[in-house]
Amino acid sequence: MSSPTRLCVLVVLLTTAPGTALVTDASVSRRDLLVRGAAAAPLVFRPVRPAAAESGLSREAIEAKLSRVPVFAVTNRNDQPYLTEVDDRGRRSGFFFLDPREAIATYKDVKAVDPAASLSVVSLDSIWFRLPRSTEEALAAPQPSAGTSTDIRLFEVKPFDGEAPEANAILKRTGRPALGAKIIPLFFSPSLTLPVDGLEQRPYFFRLEDLKTSIGQDAAPVTVEVTDLTTMVEQMAATSLSPPPLLVAAAEAAALVERMGTGTSSAVGARNDPLEQLALTSPFAGGR
Repeated sequence: MSSPTRLCVLVVLLTTAPGTALVTDASVSRRDLLVRGAAAAPLVFRPVRPAAAESGLSREAIEAKLSRVPVFAVTNRNDQPYLTEVDDRGRRSGFFFLDPREAIATYKDVKAVDPAASLSVVSLDSIWFRLPRSTEEALAAPQPSAGTSTDIRLFEVKPFDGEAPEANAILKRTGRPALGAKIIPLFFSPSLTLPVDGLEQRPYFFRLEDLKTSIGQDAAPVTVEVTDLTTMVEQMAATSLSPPPLLVAAAEAAALVERMGTGTSSAVGARNDPLEQLALTSPFAGGR
């Protein structure tokens, strides 16, 4: 992979906020992890500059928002992502996974044929604006002779399995159309904000369960609404949203990235958890 386009592997995508200890024991709650992940800055943090009234964020500012979200890909020894899917026309494509468990399953399949395969972790901003925006754009990307490619037009970000039905059920209740199969849903509550970087921001979650955890079981019922990632990025570019949006990585993704950085396990019986085992023992691209 050439230097300008090389996927920059982040050994730690989310660092702890100043004065906050790393998660290293089972006493830390899932809610604590979510709030900490929301407040944490990426490895190379680019502050979001305030936008003028009614104007949208710059691309740099949007990338700073996206950089809080890790995605996972299976790569070869040269950090080139594998094209693991084949359509009915024989065209190959691949995924960047939001769900680390799906990435693990694919990694195991690929490793059976390529023992040097590894799992790479990159921040969402490093690929988002190079992903195809239409079927035509994806088809314009040439098919490589090998089973890997650095042309991001051949890839898509795979949503969490099981979140689309939850999102569509909420949309149906409000009379809105269902999301398409490849759309990445985001869950939020108009009444929920979090103080991050000295500013009240509205968190948008990739998993409904994480939103419920953040609200708390004993809290009064709140309204849960749905948007999607593409629409959110378009809105950030077009107008000044208030409160500003905050993308919150899924709890298991943030936890895995943190464990990769600390080399520790935070759960009792973790040796039986494939997610924990991968974080502690598997080769990660750029970190072998």
